[in-house]
Amino acid sequence: MPQVDTSEWLKPASEEKLHTLIQTPGGDFELYRLPALRKSVQAKAESWEKWRLSFGGADVLVVEDAAAPWVSLHKRMRAGIHGRLEGDILKGFARRSLLPSRRIVEFTVGDSSLKFEVKGLSVNLIRENSDGGRHLIARTRRGRWQSDGLDQQEMAVACLYSAAGLDVFLESPLWDIPLF
Repeated sequence: MPQVDTSEWLKPASEEKLHTLIQTPGGDFELYRLPALRKSVQAKAESWEKWRLSFGGADVLVVEDAAAPWVSLHKRMRAGIHGRLEGDILKGFARRSLLPSRRIVEFTVGDSSLKFEVKGLSVNLIRENSDGGRHLIARTRRGRWQSDGLDQQEMAVACLYSAAGLDVFLESPLWDIPLF
């Protein structure tokens, strides 16, 4: 998926640059990474970045306090990230656990949330409304996503989930233990 080589993908962004192009049935999303505007000690130590996901030249999703991929970004997701999704406030967090029912990647926009959850051998994308209604809008089957159609906000969140490698939060932490 990365448009840049792996070593550049894993390094903190030094300038605004197109890092990947995500092809979807509805069109292509472009992920730009640039250094974070915050210059605090914590932001520098954790290599915070601003991520922009654009569609057709317009910003659809902007994460103000993301970080360089993998370890730094995973730490930020556990702490919680903030941004905007088509002008609405976006909050995201992730949790990893031994119990599959406690593994989650969640993005909240307004009074609804989009949750990636493990169910059996598949990953489900669920829209949860403020009234408690839960709707399955997409799922994986044999490693491929299936859906009857996602709106642009849902697709942008799914692209961020995929590009950022957030699926690691839905895997068992036991896979990280070396056998020898």
